[in-house]
Amino acid sequence: MRAISTVVDVTIFLLFVSAAVAVLTVAPGPDREPVAVDDRAALLASTTADVEYTLRASNRSAHGTVASLLARGAVANATIDGRPLSAGEDDYLDEVSNATHRTLGPANRTQVLVRWEPYRDAPVRGTVRVGADPPPGRDVTVATISVPAPVAAGVDSGDIRSTDGFHGVASVAARATAAALLPSGHAELPSGRESPASVVGAARLGTLADATGVSVDQPLARGNVSAARERVVAGLTARYERDMRKQFDTPRAAADAVSAGTVRITVRRWES
Repeated sequence: MRAISTVVDVTIFLLFVSAAVAVLTVAPGPDREPVAVDDRAALLASTTADVEYTLRASNRSAHGTVASLLARGAVANATIDGRPLSAGEDDYLDEVSNATHRTLGPANRTQVLVRWEPYRDAPVRGTVRVGADPPPGRDVTVATISVPAPVAAGVDSGDIRSTDGFHGVASVAARATAAALLPSGHAELPSGRESPASVVGAARLGTLADATGVSVDQPLARGNVSAARERVVAGLTARYERDMRKQFDTPRAAADAVSAGTVRITVRRWES
């Protein structure tokens, strides 16, 4: 995926974070005060960080708000039916986790959950978890922020509304998934000099193709990345359409659930 593998990172797509921070407080006991958490969420959205990491033995760096780095990590950590799309991002995720801990302070009372999915409960999704679950019986305060996902061609609400039926909605979600996860037609795939980007891109193409029942062997053998990508988009569209028909009563309900352009970050905090 270009977004995780290029030396010049994709945080340019992640500069803007929703200013609204939604806060939900689970009612504390009669002698306890709720723990402030919205300020912690705001810190993630406003604090910038630099992370140094390795991707398949290649030294890399990324810069952006901690929230944007977490969002990128969630997309990079994507799975389909629980199966990882590619390997090699562990060092990046570890470094972003460390940056999150530095930003929020002591981690023993805070957990950050990051989630990206093309639409609600889609078979493709990416998650990042920083910090342990709260101890049983503790009062937990929750805040959420929304961050733009590193999707090269974002999801346009007008495109979704103008689609025809479940197939049209599924096609929009599938193309947004490909934009976030797969190399473009101009990207290089493994050759005599394999780059980290090419290895990750080929792995994701292969895994998604296998999971959706399409073959990309011939186009990849010819070096035709665009054709391989289109086959995966077709496979994802068919898979998403079947899933949407089971989940949603109408195409409009499915369209309302599309969220490929957004990563949700939830901060949970509890009393000591």
